[in-house]
Amino acid sequence: FLDYRKSHHIRINRARLIDWLVETCYIYKLRWQTLWTTIEIIDRVIIEKGKIKLENIHITGVTALFIASKYH
Repeated sequence: FLDYRKSHHIRINRARLIDWLVETCYIYKLRWQTLWTTIEIIDRVIIEKGKIKLENIHITGVTALFIASKYH
């Protein structure tokens, strides 16, 4: 289990990333299924890696969005 501080930072970074992804999907008129798949991919990355560094958060989001958009 992660301690509270690490868990808190992960939730904050995830929330910021998802806010940014919602805006991006809205601007580019992507399907909501693409957004949900993107979030699912990001959650899997977080579970596997344990955390996402702040400097890599947008790279992770863009990569997940790219994969999801190819899937849908």
